[in-house]
Amino acid sequence: MLSKTSFARRVALASAALTGLALLGSAPAQAAAQAATPVCDNVCVLDVRSGAHADFDRVVIDLAGGRPVTRADESDSPSYVLPSGDVKDLQTPGSSYLFLGLQGAGIVDTTGKKVYTSPDVVATNLSAVKGVQRIPDSEGQVDFGLSLGSHSRYSVFTLTAPDRIVVDVYR
Repeated sequence: MLSKTSFARRVALASAALTGLALLGSAPAQAAAQAATPVCDNVCVLDVRSGAHADFDRVVIDLAGGRPVTRADESDSPSYVLPSGDVKDLQTPGSSYLFLGLQGAGIVDTTGKKVYTSPDVVATNLSAVKGVQRIPDSEGQVDFGLSLGSHSRYSVFTLTAPDRIVVDVYR
């Protein structure tokens, strides 16, 4: 039978060993997480996602490496102008359109690998946001067009940890 002192010593040693194993296991996991984060000359635009909430629809643009300067312009027209001067229309119809310009952003990392993982055109089944489309970007800027349904207003803001741009479109 073990004495109380001997038992306590064994529990302390086992606890120390488990803590050591946990610390060893977390170092590779932390290194893998850091290696998975892309490095871009500008802010990396990773993907776009959307969802419905009680009073609004939300579009989130996930980023890495900071937050770009963001411009938002609402329009009655789905038309946009490419850097080449060509005029195109957003593919998803809406009753109005919101164009976002992310200045200081890109979709490729420093090795030239594309880091943007979402499709270029995402039709949604939401009431206020009908679709999101990545517009072919110009140097140092990524643009998106949102096709909107009936809505009262919108709000564009940024969040951190992780970095992202959020667009709330209120019904």
